[in-house]
Amino acid sequence: MNLDSDQKAALAEMMDAYRLGQRRYTLTGAAGTGKTSLLKPLSEALDLEIHAGRKGEGGMRIAAYTNRAARVLRDKGLPAGTIHSFIGVSSGFDVVTCTDPALIAKYVRLQATIVGAATKTAIKKANRNFRQFLRDLNLGEKKFGLERDDNVFGKTDVVVLDEVSMINDDMGEIISDSCACLIVLGDPLQLGPVKGGLPYFLRGDADRELKNIYRQDSGKLAEFLQLLRDTQDVSILADIGNRFEPDVTIHRKTFPSDVLRQCDIAIARTHAEVYELNRRIRTLKMPGVAGRPQPGEPLIALDQNVALRVSKHDFVMLDGPAEHETTNTVSGTLFGKLARADGTPVGPRGAHMTMMFPDFYFRTHPGSSGQGEWKRIEKQLLFVKDEEGDGFLEGKLKLAFGHAVTDYASQGGEWGRVAVSFWPFKPKPRENATNVAMQNFRSLYTACSRARRKLDILI
Repeated sequence: MNLDSDQKAALAEMMDAYRLGQRRYTLTGAAGTGKTSLLKPLSEALDLEIHAGRKGEGGMRIAAYTNRAARVLRDKGLPAGTIHSFIGVSSGFDVVTCTDPALIAKYVRLQATIVGAATKTAIKKANRNFRQFLRDLNLGEKKFGLERDDNVFGKTDVVVLDEVSMINDDMGEIISDSCACLIVLGDPLQLGPVKGGLPYFLRGDADRELKNIYRQDSGKLAEFLQLLRDTQDVSILADIGNRFEPDVTIHRKTFPSDVLRQCDIAIARTHAEVYELNRRIRTLKMPGVAGRPQPGEPLIALDQNVALRVSKHDFVMLDGPAEHETTNTVSGTLFGKLARADGTPVGPRGAHMTMMFPDFYFRTHPGSSGQGEWKRIEKQLLFVKDEEGDGFLEGKLKLAFGHAVTDYASQGGEWGRVAVSFWPFKPKPRENATNVAMQNFRSLYTACSRARRKLDILI
């Protein structure tokens, strides 16, 4: 590949950092400036093998905060994993073997009772019975995962971290203490740690910042993103008019149906907005299917499941028609096979799983504002049946439709056409207005920079 002058300088500096024993090198730049394009030339120049997993010592390991970002790296031909998998931090319940037909039948019956409950009283009773069933299994609080002394970064010559803006202090300290040579890549203007605070690795000055953007196919889209980045002010949306048309279009009040029908992904700030966008997009793209997930339709994991090797915000889909379905006005459950976005099966090959859709994660209670009050629902265990007919209970996994996602869930992804629903948050009493304004900008910039070709923004 052809490197520009800044990229060549950054490559030389990273090589010197390793050879001279520098503990950390920080390279920043906007999305699409080619930060990760330097990693293969770096490994070749230093003659370091890139280890794809936990096996092997020395060499180089490439990791990202989210599995989505790691998958983007793998799509570029770079073996990569999540930071959590390399440093031994993960969670989830132990797998519980369950081949007793009576126990399996009771589990399925209780699940069906929850889904079939038609009143609040019946739903509460069904959930109470299901929780008692889980207590009787005596799962306890055992956790999946690895001890911290299994952190493989300490056995690696060069560790490269991508999308470091989301790394908080606790994880940052674990990584820093274990790495001999650490190269961090990120953008200080992307969304920060989920629980707030500044990114651990991006608080000081970077060793170098890349400025030339190559990701976007459209010059007008790249020009808009640069303007947004330079001003760091979301109010410019009200003034740009059709300046960046046809590649950046501003919409008011609501998205036209054609936009939602043609976009590859929609991004919003709140779960309530995401829920509504998913409903609209499904109605437009798949009329008549109501709440039933269809084979090949994008679904997103709302948490991780170590046993099934599914990370939070992974995209999956139904692999073929569902074999069983029960529904009520609150939620539905399906029994069928799951596959990843690339078509590989989730869990044991041919395994069937119980999945709940579409709004088992949120239940709405009409409020005085008419918008509804959103409350978390009890997490469920999954029942999985393999090809031999043996059953076992897996750790928790929650799924939702993936036509629309939150700004945090989109981070690290790339799509051709992106629709962004943006409503700036207002400062609450005693809340710092400057911090809120910066968070509004980070949310907007993160979402908009996911687009490669076309961007639609609702204000």
